[in-house]
Amino acid sequence: MKWYQNKKFIAGIIAVIVVCLGVVYAMTSQPSIVVKAQEIEVGDKVSLAKESLLDTEKMDAELVDNIKITSDLMTDTEKYSYSKETGEVTSKDETYLEAGTYTVTLTYGDKTEDVEITVKDTKAPEFIGFRDTIVVEQNAEEFDLSRYFLAEDKSEVTVKAKEDIDISKAETIKSTVVATDEFENSTEKECEIKVVAQEDIQNGTKLTPMVDGMVPVSADTLEKAKTSEINIQIEDTNEELSKAYKDIEDNKLEGKSSFVPLENNDIYFFAGKFEATNTDANQSSEEESQVKESENANNSSSDSTQSSNNNTGNNSAQTPSQPTNNSGGTPAPSQPVQQPQQPACDDTIPAGFWANRADAEAYAQQVIMDALLSGQASHGGYYVDIYRTECGTKYYGITFK
Repeated sequence: MKWYQNKKFIAGIIAVIVVCLGVVYAMTSQPSIVVKAQEIEVGDKVSLAKESLLDTEKMDAELVDNIKITSDLMTDTEKYSYSKETGEVTSKDETYLEAGTYTVTLTYGDKTEDVEITVKDTKAPEFIGFRDTIVVEQNAEEFDLSRYFLAEDKSEVTVKAKEDIDISKAETIKSTVVATDEFENSTEKECEIKVVAQEDIQNGTKLTPMVDGMVPVSADTLEKAKTSEINIQIEDTNEELSKAYKDIEDNKLEGKSSFVPLENNDIYFFAGKFEATNTDANQSSEEESQVKESENANNSSSDSTQSSNNNTGNNSAQTPSQPTNNSGGTPAPSQPVQQPQQPACDDTIPAGFWANRADAEAYAQQVIMDALLSGQASHGGYYVDIYRTECGTKYYGITFK
């Protein structure tokens, strides 16, 4: 009897074990989602396709087919660009997804799982435009060494000198230029700064332009440039900087650049800028002269007509006041004199000229800037020429020095 009771007890234990194993099996046999590691270097492709997010080889095929993927990366069109065909996602107006952490939700039936995609920036910025030597005037206003170089990165990037630069003395200075992105990745390069005096500029020493063509100079030199007391000469921009700056203008960079447009460039010298200003007085005189010539021509024409009329009167024995009829009686009614029809004047502005001065000067400055950035010999300034159509309408042309 005791044996039978022990046997019954053992059977009960076995039954409990079997039930527990069944529960465990049932729990572990449920389909599971296997996610791939989602740490990606910024600039690399980010895809929300199932094959990119999931390890599909370790998952049940039916589960993979029925998983639904949702994310702001797919729906927030103000921040992101998403392709339904490829599953690729980028930041808006970029060719890549910017660094950050993004959440994707996987849904299967009533089960959901959040997956984080981490996009990291671990690469240092790259200089895409660099000059080994910078020539600047002593005490130049708003001298900023960073504006002579260009750097690119997939994140926000800035360029600055590693140490403070003192240009109060005419001397040669060694400096380290550092390009740093927002994640503290950085690249360093050395350059040489030659600080020259105003006398050197008067003797023909060329100054180095910043990436946008502007040249920092002292306040005194700037004023003398305006009155042509000093002829400032500038170096050509090197090929590397020219190409980089053009790519920025044309929005062709794949990343972000360190370039920041100037808010106020009045304190800087720009090739052709003051040459145009210096010709204002001459152009005003020229314009007045042309107006006077036009007026004189009109007056001369009027005087000639009056003289002709007077001469006609002197040659006639009697000037009839009214024509008479054939019978010699009452004078015939006065008839309006038919004036010969004058041909319409030509008011056409020739091709290659401009209707207003501002457009003409904008063209001239762009030509000078393009020549400077392309490394070609730059023009020494320009003149604005003033012309008139047959109808007297002014138009403008450009003559380069």
